[in-house]
Amino acid sequence: MISKFTVYFEEPFWTGILEKNDNFGYTIGKVVFGKEPTDAEIHEFSLTKYSDINMENSNDETAGPVIKKMNPKRIQRLVIKEQKKIGIGTKARETLKKVTEMKKAVKKKETKLKNDLIKDLKFRIRQDKKKKKLKGH
Repeated sequence: MISKFTVYFEEPFWTGILEKNDNFGYTIGKVVFGKEPTDAEIHEFSLTKYSDINMENSNDETAGPVIKKMNPKRIQRLVIKEQKKIGIGTKARETLKKVTEMKKAVKKKETKLKNDLIKDLKFRIRQDKKKKKLKGH
């Protein structure tokens, strides 16, 4: 299992991205910190609130093979190499964008349905008022 946690500034807040590549596939989670977190705050977060991150699955087939065992020195070299990179990977951005668009579409459908129900209810109330007025009650 390979996982990577990246902290970067996304207007107007500091954001953390957790990427995991394991036997279950490629998953990604996002955390908003607010102000710039210190190293101690990030360490405390990783110890206490790591499991609270809502992870989203990516159905992307290009996630690549899962690496089961690696030489510790190689892992250390990869970690140093990743730390030198700036920003989050494009794959992570694309996954977050897809998840956000899916949530947005679902929310839009729910809002439209709710508004249609309210509109229908108001129409029925107006019709009932008209009928009562015609009856003279």
